[in-house]
This record gives sequence, structure tokens and C-alpha cells, in this order.
Amino acid sequence: MKANLRRLYPFLHHLTDTELNRAVVADALKAAWKAVPQALINGLIRSMPNRVHALRAARGWYTKY
Repeated sequence: MKANLRRLYPFLHHLTDTELNRAVVADALKAAWKAVPQALINGLIRSMPNRVHALRAARGWYTKY
């Protein structure tokens, strides 16, 4: 998400904390989420059992994921 936000909306880090800018950021987040390819989402879902297994094996510590 961060990479998509930076690529699509490089100006976001210059915004100040105002009501209008919060709306701009919210719209940018929605657009960045839509830019995530479905194939990536599907791959992450398919890898979830392996991720959970690695987390359990590491007893909650760091994993390769």
C-alpha cells in the first residue's frame, strides 16, 4: 500500500493535518487499494497457511514473511 501511495500520490507527505487533506488521503487510500492486483491478493491468501505455520514454529518471533 505504501508503495502504491507513493507512486500514485507522491505529494501526500506534504499535506498538513486539515479536514480537507484527510479527505484527500482517504480517497488516495481507496485508489491505492484498488490498484493492488487481484493476483497478488490471491497469492497472499493462498500463502496464509504457510505463514501461520511459520509463525507457530517460530513461537511468535520473526519469520521469513
